[in-house]
Parts: sequence; C-alpha cells; structure tokens
Amino acid sequence: MVLASGCFDGFHYGHLAYLKAAMHYGCLGVVDVAVASDAYIRRVKHREPRWPQAQRAAVIRSITFVHDVIIHDDHGAADVIMAWRPKVFIKGIDWESHVPGDVQAACDLVGCRIAFVDSHVNQHTSDALSSQ
Repeated sequence: MVLASGCFDGFHYGHLAYLKAAMHYGCLGVVDVAVASDAYIRRVKHREPRWPQAQRAAVIRSITFVHDVIIHDDHGAADVIMAWRPKVFIKGIDWESHVPGDVQAACDLVGCRIAFVDSHVNQHTSDALSSQ
C-alpha cells in the first residue's frame, strides 16, 4: 500500500501532480490518501481552512486512481501510518529535509519507507493565500 498525505486545501494542479507521482510507487497504480483535518490546518498553518475537511476529502476521493481516503486528526499522519501500515509513505520533496519525528518513528516501527516526490510544479496553496 502507498499512502500520501496533505492538506489539499484549495486543490490545484500541484496536488494532482503529487498524487500522480505517488501512485507510481505501488504495484496496483493506486494510492491511499490521508487528508489533514480542519483542526490540523488551524494548528499547523495558523489559519482557518479554506474548504471544510469533508469537501477536501470528497475532491480527493473523486480521483480515479485514489483507492481510499481518511481524514487524519490534529496529530498528523503518524497515527494513520500506524493504523494502515503502508509499505511506502509519500511526501513532497519539500519535506525531505524535515520529516517530523513522529512520522519517522511511525514509519520505522511499521517498516514503511518514506519516498519524496517532486511534482515539478512550484505551487503551494499557502503561498497563494498569503498573497491575497
């Protein structure tokens, strides 16, 4: 199983490219996705989510190669890694130098490899929101 995670708040082409890159790590060409909860966005991004978690999850669920979607709680993706036990956990290349300790520990515990994908799209929702 391949697991990707993100906020996906203001879904854009960079998100799609990230998920497409993630699906290539699995043998079935599908990816499971953990979507950040509203509480997580408030805590980590220090702002209100642009779209409620249920709507963000519905957008991700509508992508044909997405197998399953879960909304992770305020603690982040480590709990999902522990519960779902993926073989590969995917994050964007911008995470490569600072994987949260709880995520690394969860991956180590379940024997999950962390892979970083470069979507080759320099687009971030937080950047767009801060320029408005």
